[in-house]
Amino acid sequence: MTAQALWEAAFQQGYTKSVETVPRWLCRRRGRVNRGQRIPRHATGTLSARIHEDPPYRLAWTLTRHFQTLVIHQRGETALATWCRAAEASGVPVFPRFAETLRADWDAVVAAFPFRGAKARWQG
Repeated sequence: MTAQALWEAAFQQGYTKSVETVPRWLCRRRGRVNRGQRIPRHATGTLSARIHEDPPYRLAWTLTRHFQTLVIHQRGETALATWCRAAEASGVPVFPRFAETLRADWDAVVAAFPFRGAKARWQG
């Protein structure tokens, strides 16, 4: 059953809140973590253990965090190219495919990426 269908059924029975409340309720009910919620301590311990014990998992986690840092801190095109090389060499199947997708349209990716100084480059 979809959130929309659940809301419609509840609405027919007198539920007065908006449809947007249903997915949030479902996420809590299913035990998923919503944005802004803290991850339970036992889950972070499990994640830490997995990262420590499983080299491919650690590599995937590291590449993901590096990419996140690259975006958040607006690293340059050179950093993105370095990340792509690391992703291609990782051996973790999803990362070489993602890097290949980025490289397939490199100019558009670089133009769309929020690199520090990119705005100034386009403005002047």
